[in-house]
Amino acid sequence: MSDAFYVTTPIYYVNDKPHIGHAYTTIAADVLARYYRSLGRHAFFMTGVDEHGQKVEKAARAQGIDPQSHCDMMAPRFADLWKRLSIEPDAFLRTTDKPHKKFVAAALDKLNAAGLIEARDFEGWYCTPCERYWTEKDLVPEKTEGGGNEGGLCPDCRRPVERLTERNYFFLMSRFADRIKTAIETDALEILPKSRKNEVLGFIAQGVGDLCISRPKARLSWGIPIPFDPDYVTYVWFDALLNYVSGPEYLGKRREWWPAAAHLIGKDILTTHAVYWPAMLMALGLPLPKRIVAHGWWNFAGEKMSKSIGNVVDPLDLLEAYDGGNPRAAVDAFRYFLMSEVTFGLDGTFSLDAFERRWTSDLSNDVGNLLSRVVSLIAKLCGGELLAAPSEEDRSIVEQYRAAMESFQFSRATEIALKLARDTNLSIQNAAPWSHPESASDCLAHAAGALCVLSALLKPFIPESADVMAQRLGLPEAPALPVSYQPYRVHVTIGEPLFARPVRVDAPHAGAAPVAGQKNISGQPLSATGISSGQEPSSFVSIADVKNLGLRVGIVEAAERIEKTKKLLKLTVNLGSDTRTLVAGIAETYAPETLIGRRVVVVSNLQPAVIRGIESRGMVLCAADDEGLSLIAPVSEMPAGSEVR
Repeated sequence: MSDAFYVTTPIYYVNDKPHIGHAYTTIAADVLARYYRSLGRHAFFMTGVDEHGQKVEKAARAQGIDPQSHCDMMAPRFADLWKRLSIEPDAFLRTTDKPHKKFVAAALDKLNAAGLIEARDFEGWYCTPCERYWTEKDLVPEKTEGGGNEGGLCPDCRRPVERLTERNYFFLMSRFADRIKTAIETDALEILPKSRKNEVLGFIAQGVGDLCISRPKARLSWGIPIPFDPDYVTYVWFDALLNYVSGPEYLGKRREWWPAAAHLIGKDILTTHAVYWPAMLMALGLPLPKRIVAHGWWNFAGEKMSKSIGNVVDPLDLLEAYDGGNPRAAVDAFRYFLMSEVTFGLDGTFSLDAFERRWTSDLSNDVGNLLSRVVSLIAKLCGGELLAAPSEEDRSIVEQYRAAMESFQFSRATEIALKLARDTNLSIQNAAPWSHPESASDCLAHAAGALCVLSALLKPFIPESADVMAQRLGLPEAPALPVSYQPYRVHVTIGEPLFARPVRVDAPHAGAAPVAGQKNISGQPLSATGISSGQEPSSFVSIADVKNLGLRVGIVEAAERIEKTKKLLKLTVNLGSDTRTLVAGIAETYAPETLIGRRVVVVSNLQPAVIRGIESRGMVLCAADDEGLSLIAPVSEMPAGSEVR
């Protein structure tokens, strides 16, 4: 299958419920699969759960149930979350599936027959949480009160290890070290980002030993039995890695899917995928995957997210907090944030402020307002219909976008899409079709063409919302990428805002005070949420007082940062009858380029003031809370100078 694109995620342990880290990798794989399908490629996207090993056995024991019952209870939580997040894998693998267990047993038999497995007495440092042996040089020293070393800590999880002596089976992985090194150096097995490639080569340079691939049943019973010795079960990593080949064969019904085009993984499991896995494939006579893409970790409040710390973001809780009666917007905003906020491969920091800011700036203002503006103007000036005319520049934008997507630069791809939205907003503002109805159709035809392309660019990231965009323009759904810049007949439909501004509800029910001890989406205790006491204000203003403020709709024509300040922007705002310069303290929330063409509400009768040497003639209105600022703006495309009353 020359046009096949097979993408995988790791298979996730079922010892606990899924969190934002699981969602991040799986959304990225879904984005890739959707992208390649939009090109007409045959994409196969597989994810799943790892159900064997000590972690799972321990979690089941803690609940007083058998491991299989625990797995049967936990696996649907992952599948259900993927459905909730609009993630559509072609296959969901469980390592307790009978075909997978049969595949693992056959692989072990093949390696044993080839003389690549041998039994040895072994003594070493063992980390139970990671289910992995470590050498003395790998350990992180654990200082005692006397300054000595109590056996050291696991280099991955920083928890104590224990000294174990037992007989086990070893895969002779060391025999393949040179071949693995050559494959990585020549990019026959490409590792991205390049810094991770150097990391793996450094690991190999320290020496690759043989891999312990069994555990005695006396110590661990929950695993796939070693076919040639029933007193042992298979090491969980040897079992799990084989899913990438077993799954396509019995879930995809096509073994030709292998080799994978991309394994998407977290950087903490790079060694197992870039050293153990290639050795296993070479020993089995199978091709290597084309590339391994290792992403970074999400941090919260300056620390890596960790269940032990209690700062893990639960995606379901997050979506519930921001649902606001529109689950589509919350889901797509979450998907978009994870893919756009940080370069894939680097660490990122999650905060509710950052989430809300990107939702508001990119989705509500740039994309949503553009759609609303174009649809409203076509309805008003063109009778709701016209022939869209994408430009040649739109074709160039698609090519830039493709280069970003195919190099796993998801944040760059979203930047390209958002620049199209902002440039289109600006071109409408400059053309002012409401002032030149005789030529409005030309301007709006190009804008509708750009919106069609924009829906195709955003479809992998915000799939449901991208389809809504297209439907508002008269298309059944967002088009495939290669045909997105072709002319089409527009029939507009006016609807609710594509992305209403985010409103977070921490309390379990609107208007209810938090219960003592209750926690929010980041695992932190809830605080009171500013519910009205029902008391009347101590004084009132008249309608004349309100009118005296001179509240008018303005359109931002230019915006720039004021030097040596963090909060201030200099805005040029068109108020219809005149154009004003305003100084606004919104720079920490809004980047200047995101404001161009945006409607704001201005207090036009405010006494002028000189701020940082600039005369400010008015004030833009914002809503504010502890989380930050949000500009006040009309929902519909009101002309500049419209009175707010």
